[in-house]
Amino acid sequence: MGLRMPQPTLIGNRYYLRVAPPADLAKAVKGQLISIPIDGAFKSVRIGTHVKVSLGTSDLTEALKRYLPAYQAVLAHWEAVRNGPQKLTHKTLFALAGQIRADWINVFD
Repeated sequence: MGLRMPQPTLIGNRYYLRVAPPADLAKAVKGQLISIPIDGAFKSVRIGTHVKVSLGTSDLTEALKRYLPAYQAVLAHWEAVRNGPQKLTHKTLFALAGQIRADWINVFD
């Protein structure tokens, strides 16, 4: 018997992303707040025994489209917790500052 691919879960008449944290991270991530992209907006969710967030649709086709970016964000969070804080070089910090400045100008220009 093989493992099932992750997919949206139907609860009531809405589809949800519902994912359990990996066993090695379950204690470390419990209670953390994570932002998950759903249909162009971010929803903040507190991690418990599972990460559970509504995909905001009752249509399976639309739920499948919204599921993948949300699931990837959760997997990226697990990876970031495993890797811990990373040191940034001066060059990287300078590049990030440039991106922030460009975004600031785009918003307020």
